[in-house]
Amino acid sequence: MLKLSGRGLDKKDFFGKSDPYLIIEKRNDKGRLVRTYRTEVIKNTLDPDWKPIKVSLDRLCGGDFRSEFIGEFSTTPKDLFSCEGSELQFDLVNPRKAKKKKHYRNSGVISLKTVAMDSDHSFLDYMFGGTDLCFTVAIDMTASNGSPSQPTSLHYTDPFTPNQYTIAMQAVLEIIQDYDTDQLLPAFGFGCRVPPEYKVSHEWPLNGNSDNPFCQGASGVLDAYRRCLEEVRLSGPTNFAPVIRHVSRLAVEHQDGSRYYVLLILTDGTIDDWTECKRAVIEASFLPVSIIVVGIGNGDFTEMELLDQDVWLLEEGGQKACRDIVQFVELRKYLRPAADGTDGVRWSKVALAKDVLQELPTQIMEYMRRRRLRPASAASAAAAAATAAANPNAPVTE
Repeated sequence: MLKLSGRGLDKKDFFGKSDPYLIIEKRNDKGRLVRTYRTEVIKNTLDPDWKPIKVSLDRLCGGDFRSEFIGEFSTTPKDLFSCEGSELQFDLVNPRKAKKKKHYRNSGVISLKTVAMDSDHSFLDYMFGGTDLCFTVAIDMTASNGSPSQPTSLHYTDPFTPNQYTIAMQAVLEIIQDYDTDQLLPAFGFGCRVPPEYKVSHEWPLNGNSDNPFCQGASGVLDAYRRCLEEVRLSGPTNFAPVIRHVSRLAVEHQDGSRYYVLLILTDGTIDDWTECKRAVIEASFLPVSIIVVGIGNGDFTEMELLDQDVWLLEEGGQKACRDIVQFVELRKYLRPAADGTDGVRWSKVALAKDVLQELPTQIMEYMRRRRLRPASAASAAAAAATAAANPNAPVTE
């Protein structure tokens, strides 16, 4: 059992202190650092005091107490890549021996015989190479949000103060729409009873058009959202799996790197189809799909944290995700009472959007690398080079 705390950490948040957590890593048999534990996040503090950590010795250090320290050295990337074919040598120093022995020089020498850097494609290479980001919006319209006609409802529409769903959509959609080439965003509500028979739907198009659920940009989604609230009845349950699988069905048709799908889910709390939701996320992890979940209100978001598996990949029924595709953030972290004491809120669209989209480039790159997909421009150049090599006498065209 380990009990850890921190003191005087750096301030990182825009409107607060920091939300620190601790990661413990160990080196595996290949010398790579792997995570063995991650603590809980403690909100808004520079002096965190984490809960006791209970972790087995096998997981912490492989049960190995026998490894003896020989020495260490440090260097910089500039030094590493300055050798240009010549051999670099580094003194291996044991700090304890250096203090005790007057004429101590080193505990051996490490030689760097070869250094090479593999060039890799970047996120921007794929964006400029023609990969299209396709965004879908899904809004929680279950009864737990409260009746839209009541001021206490998370869906209440005030002509002067936007509700939290509107705040989240404005912050995120106004940025992501610029990465969607046609800016046509399909938007759905889930957990609501819809006309004319008022049966529960988990994929109800906000614009009421099942054949064409697309809205024109962020403003189009917001307009459709407001109109939809007047037509549907909030109900339940809160099921994520249908809309996740809706996006997955689209992604199955575009696994060549030409498109990458991003599902933005706005919800106020507990997931009712937990097992099916996990299965849907695991299935989507093998496809060009990422899922962003924004928690609205003050509900219990424990399950959302479990979906956002930053340490261990999601598992269910013997199936395991191949990568982490979920990013979760709580909107309330970015809201605070107005300084003048009114009921209004102040919020930071920039900070919210930054955190919401933080993991997306990495998730996209993980998919591309896993499938060994090159940016369209690089793939075309490689194909041309291969053709030229196979036909050296072929005429050159421009």
